[in-house]
Amino acid sequence: MKVFVEDEQAYLQWATEYKDTGFILNVDEPQNIYDYPKLHLARYQCVTSPKNTNYTNNQYFKVCSESKTELEAWSKSKYGKELTLCGVCFRKELKRN
Repeated sequence: MKVFVEDEQAYLQWATEYKDTGFILNVDEPQNIYDYPKLHLARYQCVTSPKNTNYTNNQYFKVCSESKTELEAWSKSKYGKELTLCGVCFRKELKRN
C-alpha cells in the first residue's frame, strides 16, 4: 500500500505501473464528501486522466494498493467508513447488486 500526498508525478507513475492490477482510493482530507473514500480501478481514467491535475494536492490524496481488502481495512481503521465503489470503474459489479 502506498499513500500519495502532494506528489502527482509519483502517483501517476504508480497508476501506470499497476494499471492492470491496481486499486486507487480517492480520499478527501476534511471528509466533507459523504461517499468518500471512493475506490477506483487503475485501468480507468476516473482518477488518472492526463487531462486533469491536482490528484494529490489541496484536499485530496490517494491511497493505492493491489489489494482491495487492504484498502478496505485502511479506510475502516482511519475513518471508520466503508468504501464507496466508483460507478464507472465498478459498473458491472454495481449492476449485479
